[in-house]
This record gives sequence, structure tokens and C-alpha cells, in this order.
Amino acid sequence: MKQLLSAPGGDSTENDTYKVPLLGDIPILGWLFKTHSTSREKTNLYVFLTPHIVRTQKDAAGLIRKKEKQWAKWWRNHQVE
Repeated sequence: MKQLLSAPGGDSTENDTYKVPLLGDIPILGWLFKTHSTSREKTNLYVFLTPHIVRTQKDAAGLIRKKEKQWAKWWRNHQVE
């Protein structure tokens, strides 16, 4: 049985103006050579929890080793070069 926790993430809005050099600076007519854009990015954080029944210290140590190997493999596959 897995549990899913969701935490509110970030929400960012970015407004940009692009223009043709020189022509976009002309008073009144400059708006013909400009464009405005708005972009919005929303992120969420998800945490997945999987409960394990651990009866002995030996079982706990084995579970820790297994998870360490999984994280090491994930980390190797996701490093930025």
C-alpha cells in the first residue's frame, strides 16, 4: 500500500516584451514592432511513501542497503554533465 502526499509547489508568472531594435522605440508607431507575452509555470511536489514492516535489526539493515543502492543508481542516471 503506497501513500501519496502532495504539497503546494511554486507558481511563477513571467511577463516579457520583445521588440524590433530601433523600430520598437519609435513613439506611437513602436507598438507595431513590439509583442508582449505572459508565461505561467506551476510546480508541485509529490512524495510517495511505502510502509514496510521491519521485525529485526537485520531486516532494517537489509532494507537500508537496498534503498541506498536504488538511490545510487538513480543518482548516476540523473547527473547533469
